[in-house]
Amino acid sequence: MADMLVIVLVLCLCRELEGAVPQQRDQPQQWTEFETSLNQRLATMERQLTDKDVQIRNLETKLESHITVYSKYVTDNEREIQKKNIEINQLKERVRILTQKVNCVSSQDTYNDESVPTSDAVQINSDQTITGSESSERKSPRHRQTRVTQPSSVVAFHSELTQEPAVSKGNTVVFNHETLDEGQGYNPVDGIYIVPETGTYVFVWVMFAEFRQHIQTLLMVNGAVRGSSFSDAQEVHDLHQATSVVVLKVNQGDHVFIKVGHTSVTSVTFHYDRNYNGASTFSGWKLT
Repeated sequence: MADMLVIVLVLCLCRELEGAVPQQRDQPQQWTEFETSLNQRLATMERQLTDKDVQIRNLETKLESHITVYSKYVTDNEREIQKKNIEINQLKERVRILTQKVNCVSSQDTYNDESVPTSDAVQINSDQTITGSESSERKSPRHRQTRVTQPSSVVAFHSELTQEPAVSKGNTVVFNHETLDEGQGYNPVDGIYIVPETGTYVFVWVMFAEFRQHIQTLLMVNGAVRGSSFSDAQEVHDLHQATSVVVLKVNQGDHVFIKVGHTSVTSVTFHYDRNYNGASTFSGWKLT
């Protein structure tokens, strides 16, 4: 009986060993498949991380580009605001000058009303008379544009640019500070000289180019170029002065002014330093 039990146990053990052999043979293949799957997943994750890094770098580049653009936009706006502030100050100065001129004209009109006879006709020359209504028109605030001076009187003007305005190409340079105006021809509000008498005139203008700029200025008569000047300080950190003289035959009522021509920048600035360098000026006088 004991021998039978031993035999049975041996047979059972052999069967278990036979069943275990295939399992041990299949185990390396399962580990290989698991390892392959794991490697594939890790490779996929690495590719995803690489793609994310590329996306992050692209976003950082775009962000830097946007920051650069917006910084330039802010800087340009700040410069534009500064220009607008300068223009506002110029307008305020023009209003102040215009108010002074209106007050001056009003005072002259009051004096003329008291000194001119109240008759219906006012004697102007020995061979010319105008009515009272025409006399009122000649004394309007714009009477200086049509004023006729005596041929023997002195006709001359001189004005300075005591500011540093930003002037664009094609615009008139307004010399805002008038120091002489015999003949009442120059207007410091718009920078235009209206010729009071027909004759031969000398016109002189002096311009200062700001650092690192070149400026061409033109002498205009009724919209036509009659003279040119060029002040060049573009290649050096220095101030360059240009002076031009033109002798012209002009008629009464002609409009003479200085206009900006070619420039190195969009809006040029004329240098002003009365105590050291000087100022840009515009002058003229009648020869005959």
